[in-house]
Amino acid sequence: DDFGHILATTTGGVFARTDTAASSWTKIVGSPATDNSDGIGVEPGADPTGHVFAFVSQKNLLEDSSPSGRGFLAHVPPGPIGNNCFNLISVGGTVYVAYDGEGVSRFRDGVWRSYPAGVLCSLPACDPETTFTNSSFPTGMLADPNGNKWIGMWSGPLTRIDDSVSPPRFRNIRNASLAAMG
Repeated sequence: DDFGHILATTTGGVFARTDTAASSWTKIVGSPATDNSDGIGVEPGADPTGHVFAFVSQKNLLEDSSPSGRGFLAHVPPGPIGNNCFNLISVGGTVYVAYDGEGVSRFRDGVWRSYPAGVLCSLPACDPETTFTNSSFPTGMLADPNGNKWIGMWSGPLTRIDDSVSPPRFRNIRNASLAAMG
């Protein structure tokens, strides 16, 4: 019960009931659904006007975009990609953080830049010279004397990043040990 608005989560989405005397519930179109095992946690809430928000899986803030009909819009928090830090390095006032299963984040000049896990990049839809081809399981990080950052992915590429330029330059290296032998 948020400001007189009663919300409930189900496997079918979020439902609202504003009249406690009524026995009907109205589904909020495009709302996120939970599952029976609580593997997908959905926490809905409303502001005083009845505008609905939902916090999903402990990391995604969603906002109902009605009456536009576009469903719920995601708001990315202004912070790192995760909470379970696996590795970090600091280079010249910039911090790079690896989150196992969540991705990679960079903190520079008070601003976070995040590369979420599972991002697969390949031509023609995405230029692999400007981002990771896969940032799911970053396991090792280091900075070389030339200012390049190196991030190794478990079962993925070794990525060299030069972010002294804009946009940053990425080199996603697969099978580097085999290439060096040939």
